[in-house]
Amino acid sequence: MEPLQQALGKLRNNNNGGGGICSSEEELNDIIYSLQYRIQHESIPLSEEKQILREIKQREGTRDKVIANAAMRAKIQESLGLKEDIQDQVKLMGNDLECYLEELNTVTQKRNKAYETMPQLWKQRDEANVHFYQSRSLLNKAKELAAKKDIKGLEELSTVEVEKFMDLWSNKKAVRDDYEKRILSSLDQTQLSRDGRIRNPDAKPLVVLYKKNQCLLHLK
Repeated sequence: MEPLQQALGKLRNNNNGGGGICSSEEELNDIIYSLQYRIQHESIPLSEEKQILREIKQREGTRDKVIANAAMRAKIQESLGLKEDIQDQVKLMGNDLECYLEELNTVTQKRNKAYETMPQLWKQRDEANVHFYQSRSLLNKAKELAAKKDIKGLEELSTVEVEKFMDLWSNKKAVRDDYEKRILSSLDQTQLSRDGRIRNPDAKPLVVLYKKNQCLLHLK
């Protein structure tokens, strides 16, 4: 707004600061008409008539500048009006903008919280998949030995892995519980009981029974 106001002030100063520049072509025409009226209807000395004629000529010489200034002033006024309309719209949008900023802050906080928990989730994922990667590595090793027809190597690998498994099974209850939890879904799909026998048609799924027992243990 400030540059436009300064431009208007400059135009006003140019019009009022000497040189007889009128603010509009209508004003210029009125002045010239009044000067011509004096020559035609008043008794004035010849010297004064010549002075008036010079002033009329001088005024006519400013016509192009008067028209240009008027056009410039109208354009600036129009721009000022547009600026004011935009300012009004910005004020109306102020409340909505505050709501959007509040929503943005909320979303940003949730995002930051999610970023904070991601490392822990990745750690849990890796811990949950560690046995899978170990099994896949063992399987690949067995395939390599089989491809080389290294029977002795396969026997040694098998013996080591069986001993490791039996040690875990005998000494760690968590391993046995985890194995039971993982095998229940497979037994349910094949309609088998815990001991591998065919299950009665009206028997409840093993996964449901397992979860129920875990809840009871937790309550105890």
